[in-house]
Amino acid sequence: MARIQDFQGMQYSRTGDELEQQDYAFFNQQYATSTYQKDHDMNPDLIVRPKHDEDVIRAVNWARENKVAVAVKSGGHQYSGASSTGGKNIQVDLSNTYKDLMVLRPKEPIADDRALVYIGVSTTMMDLNKYLKHNKLFVPTGQCAYVGVGGHGQTGGYGQLGRSFGLFGDHIKTIRLVCHDGVIRDITKLNDPELFYALLGGSPGNFGIITHYIVEVYRSKSYLGTVAGPNGFKGPHGIKALWIYSKEVLTRLLTTIAEMADDPTFPRGFDLCVSVISTEFPMATLFKELNDASVWDRVQDKIRNALEDKFLKLLNGKFPASIILYAQWCPTSKGDNLQFGEFDMEMSDMTGQWLFPRAREFDLPYVKRTYATKSTTLGRDNWVGAVVDRIDLIYNPEQSSASAAPSRASSPTGATAPRTAGGTRPSSRRWTASTTRTRSPGGTPRTGRTRTTPS
Repeated sequence: MARIQDFQGMQYSRTGDELEQQDYAFFNQQYATSTYQKDHDMNPDLIVRPKHDEDVIRAVNWARENKVAVAVKSGGHQYSGASSTGGKNIQVDLSNTYKDLMVLRPKEPIADDRALVYIGVSTTMMDLNKYLKHNKLFVPTGQCAYVGVGGHGQTGGYGQLGRSFGLFGDHIKTIRLVCHDGVIRDITKLNDPELFYALLGGSPGNFGIITHYIVEVYRSKSYLGTVAGPNGFKGPHGIKALWIYSKEVLTRLLTTIAEMADDPTFPRGFDLCVSVISTEFPMATLFKELNDASVWDRVQDKIRNALEDKFLKLLNGKFPASIILYAQWCPTSKGDNLQFGEFDMEMSDMTGQWLFPRAREFDLPYVKRTYATKSTTLGRDNWVGAVVDRIDLIYNPEQSSASAAPSRASSPTGATAPRTAGGTRPSSRRWTASTTRTRSPGGTPRTGRTRTTPS
C-alpha cells in the first residue's frame, strides 16, 4: 500500500482496509470524468490532502522519486477528469489546503482603480466573491459558485464580465508554484514568461502545483460613472430575466449576441449571457423571488397559459425548460418574460448576481464542451439559426418522437435529441452563449470572442 512518509495530512489508499476504502470512495468523487473509456472512472492509487506547504513538497518529491504522476485538485471541476488520475498515480487534493485571502499593499505603483489580492487556490468562486464584495472590489470570474480558484486561473477563467473586463486569467500577476523539484517559486511574466503563460492556459497541474495567485482586481468606486442611468443611479445596471423556452425568444437573444460580436464599435461595457436550462434545474436558486408564494403563483399561471395540458402533465410540477438572460452594463470608461428583475448596484455587489449557487450541477456522467470563435461575421454566416436549430432539437417540448427522424431519441421532456455514435442521448442539461474579450500578453484587448458551452 502506497504511503508518503512524514506526511501530516490525510492519505487514502485505493487498496486500504474496509474503513479506508469507504473514506477513499468519499474523497474520490469527481465533477467530471475522463472522455477516454478505459480511464472513465478516475481511481488514483493514493489520494493525499496536504495540510501545508511541507506536505505538498513531500508529495511532489515522493512522486518524482517513485516515478508516478501527480494530478492536482482544488475544486475538481476540470471537464475531462484532469483533476484526478488512475493507475499507480496519485491525486493531491488541495480543496482545503490554501484558503488564504488578503488585500496586499503594492510594492510598486499600480493604477488608482486597482488593488492586489493574495488568493489561495482552494478558495471557491463564492467565497472569493464574498471577500471581494466585503472590500468593495471585483474581478471577472466564472459563474459556478463552487469552482476552485486554482483550476479556474489555469484554464483562462471565462465568465459574465468577459466582454467588459476580460478573463480571470488576464488579471493574475504572480503565481506561487511548487515546482517539479520541490522548490517553491514565484512566477511572473517578467521572470519566466514562457512558464507564466503556460500555467495560465495549460490546464490544472501540468507544470507544477500552484498554491496562490496575486490577482489585480478593480475598485468598485472607480466604476460608478458620471451619467445617471434608467433609475437615476450613476453606475452599473443589471438585468436577470426568465422565459419559458421558445425558439423565437432564443433566436432574438442570440441575434443580439451575434450583432454585438460582429460590430467592432459596440460599446465595451455591455455583457450578455444567455442560458437554456432543462426541467431538472431548481430555478428558485437563481431567482430568489420565486420563493415568494405570490410571485410563484403568478409565474405558474403564466406557465399554465403557455403550455398545453399534455405537457403540463408530463412536467408533473417541475419548472419547464427555460431561457435565462444575464445582462449587465458597466461604465468602463470615464413583456413576454416570466420574471424580470433590474438592479442598480456597485460592481462588487453585482458580480454575485451571476453565480449559479449549486455545489454540483448534475449527476455524472457529465458531458461538457466549450466552443469559442473570434468570427465577426456570425450574422452573415447564419450562426444564430444553426445554433438555435441544434438546441431546439433537445429542448423544444412541442416536438414529439413520432415526428422526429428515426435516428433521434425522445427526451423525458418530450424534446428530441440526436443520438451519439454509441446510440445514447447526450446528457446535456444547460447551454450557454456569451461574448468575451480577452487581452494579449502585452495587455491590449484582443478580438472579441463568442463562446458557446453545451453542458
